[in-house]
Amino acid sequence: MSDRTAHSGFEISQNIMFSGRVQGVGFRLTAQRFAVDLGLTGWVQNWPNGDVEIYAEGKPGQISALVNKLQAHFFISNMQICEGSASGEYTSFDIRY
Repeated sequence: MSDRTAHSGFEISQNIMFSGRVQGVGFRLTAQRFAVDLGLTGWVQNWPNGDVEIYAEGKPGQISALVNKLQAHFFISNMQICEGSASGEYTSFDIRY
């Protein structure tokens, strides 16, 4: 973990692609509810190939908590995570259609 990520006040973004049984089981609605409860902003969206993508902005621990909660509730066979700096452009966590 880098020094900037370890700092509790530093916000990041993570773009996470989930594969597995993640569509048709309430994944997006559950992800939105967890993200809002954790104070994250961003969005969640289904893809035609059956994957679900999340873009989340917040503190590293908040995003990790989101991923852990989703892993506890759904069968996720694979995740691809790309981390960056938070843009600050989102004020809520939405479901994209």
